[in-house]
Amino acid sequence: MKRQLTFYLILLAIFGAVLYGATYQQFRYFDINDSRVGWDPKDYIRMSYGDYDVTAVRKYRVVVPFLVGYVRELLKPFIADWEELEKLSFYIVNFAFGLASSLLFFELLRWMGFEIWLSIFGAFIFIANRVTVQVTGIPLVDSFFFISLLLILLLTVKERNRCLAFVLPVLALSKETVLPFLLLPLLTRTRRSIYYIVSLLVSFGLVYWVRHTISQSSSTESASVYVVFQSHLYAFRDNVNRLLSLEGLHDLQNGYSFFLVFAVVGYYIHSKQKLYRIPHFFLLLVPISLFLACVSGDLGRMFFASFPVVIPYSLVLISCACQEISNK
Repeated sequence: MKRQLTFYLILLAIFGAVLYGATYQQFRYFDINDSRVGWDPKDYIRMSYGDYDVTAVRKYRVVVPFLVGYVRELLKPFIADWEELEKLSFYIVNFAFGLASSLLFFELLRWMGFEIWLSIFGAFIFIANRVTVQVTGIPLVDSFFFISLLLILLLTVKERNRCLAFVLPVLALSKETVLPFLLLPLLTRTRRSIYYIVSLLVSFGLVYWVRHTISQSSSTESASVYVVFQSHLYAFRDNVNRLLSLEGLHDLQNGYSFFLVFAVVGYYIHSKQKLYRIPHFFLLLVPISLFLACVSGDLGRMFFASFPVVIPYSLVLISCACQEISNK
């Protein structure tokens, strides 16, 4: 037990060092007042003060801004510069979620049967990609979305139904894009769990209640998940057309680079040899993420939600390549 604890502490330190090295410059040189900065960070900063008079697309993503508000109060006596205080508060919260996600992803890869070194390498791919760097280094809320996705998958495959039921309502508040992923356990034996079914109903009820409460307390437009989704559909065709261009394809793979190609080859190898335990329902992450990317228009950031299946399949190819080299 002591040796296992030591291993995880060292692993956490390694992941923390890599995450810090990958994201620090994004955090340090991000300028909140730059005119090229979109409205997302500015809206989330306002929300961290309890001001939900922002666009309906973002106003209900409350968890990260809520936590940032408490972190900022702790830092306020030590940091006089307002911009640095805002940036650091978000960075601390997003860094903590990113670090926890790295450890959870390592655990998921180990459950799949990947060797320790491959699981660590897979976590490095997650940590060092441009999407993780972006959502950790600037005031965004996707870090909690990624950890929510990993918790849903890991607790489902390990059949920790009571734990899943306990955390599901909170995870449902990460982003509205997490809602289809809440249903993935229905494709496994977890669907037989009364705890999960009750928690799923509570989760959707909590989402409705939070959205209704925020809408009542703000003067800006309110919108249901369906209305927000429908508003994005107007640009769906344009986003699909852009996806078919070189610019769109480059944007789509910006979280993976060549690892996306590795994953395609790795999937083919795995379909022939079944080297690791990659659940079939994980493949649904790809079409769901692709659809959300086309709805959102932010192709790369949304498609990266498929990382729990793309990165493992890329590791299959890497593992086979290393095996071939060692046999020569």
